[in-house]
Amino acid sequence: MNKILLLVVSACLLLCPLSASAQGNAPSRAEVLVMKDNLLILWSIGLTKSAPKSQEALCRDALFFLILSEGSACGVDRRMDPDLFQGIPERYMGFVPKQKVEESARTIFGQEVSQHVAPEGTFFNGNGYFLDFSVLSDKTGYLCHLMPDDRRPGHVYQPIAEPISDTSWTVYAKLLRILKDVDGGLVILKSALFEGEAYYHDGKLYMKRFNITELATN
Repeated sequence: MNKILLLVVSACLLLCPLSASAQGNAPSRAEVLVMKDNLLILWSIGLTKSAPKSQEALCRDALFFLILSEGSACGVDRRMDPDLFQGIPERYMGFVPKQKVEESARTIFGQEVSQHVAPEGTFFNGNGYFLDFSVLSDKTGYLCHLMPDDRRPGHVYQPIAEPISDTSWTVYAKLLRILKDVDGGLVILKSALFEGEAYYHDGKLYMKRFNITELATN
């Protein structure tokens, strides 16, 4: 666990948001920031590579990705729109429209939802998913069953976007999960290498494929 390395990491994150090799032909700064968050979320929910998914797994992963990336902004809170929840058991406190899950599946996992399948802790009524947060967090105490270490602050170190064409890039980065020690210093809990491909289509940024390889941490 290297505290000096982490200081270097922090400085690079501030000064070098994207490798110079990709400047001038790469996603915008805002898109790079969103992409960094997306990489960390994929890592957090334990997805190590892109692969064809069953409709059940696709709906679950797309929904969990939405919840973790957008939080309450991904849907509707029961207290804000009680009419939407008429006839729905009181344990369901959130709602995510099916269109958002379909878009998440398409842009992040490169698949179309052909059949909506409600994951455990949710109820699908034809229009979207009602969420029972007590079930979605009952295994670990963290939303979407994340392990405690996977909810700690994460950083994307030295992201590089190498152009494939004018509208697509190969993306490389190192992912870090950090922790404050008893002395107030920062240590690296775990790390991984990310390699994937992103592209534009109809003005939106899509993830075509990805691979995340866990690294040993000293």
